Amino acid sequence: MASHILIGINGDVIPAELEELGSLTALYPQSGLGHYILTIRNWHIDSVPEMLAVFTEEPYVSYVRFAEPDWVVTANLLPNDPNVQNGTQWAVRNQPSGADINAEAGWDIRTRAEDVVVAIIDSGINEVHEDLVDNLWTNPNEIAGNGLDDDNNGVVDDVFGFNAITG
Repeated sequence: MASHILIGINGDVIPAELEELGSLTALYPQSGLGHYILTIRNWHIDSVPEMLAVFTEEPYVSYVRFAEPDWVVTANLLPNDPNVQNGTQWAVRNQPSGADINAEAGWDIRTRAEDVVVAIIDSGINEVHEDLVDNLWTNPNEIAGNGLDDDNNGVVDDVFGFNAITG
């Protein structure tokens, strides 16, 4: 029985014990992450959990960071934003460093959220930006631009919320 396992190893040298199990194919070799597909030959265990448990024991546990099944996966949904599709919104999509926000997993679960209000804690937003203009919460008790605190909450014209930096 041949099986595939994804593994991450510590260091740059592949331990002999792993090479004895089967063949290793580097994933993203230029990244330096030490991630491999291990194709195991003549494996004597039939279940994936039993197979992975081997890597939690010596001698493997000292140099294998992780061992996971090589699952078949499907493509994630993407928004129609061309900057996400072409990869220029680097924080959104599949950064090798792991620094992205894993938004694709969220889009697979939910793409509509009219009933969800998200607070933006930032140095500011462009409330007429094409990605925001139709989705921004507006204070229903405030009249924009009249210079008054219509909802009596202590903030004048807080139609889109409150700017805590400039007041």
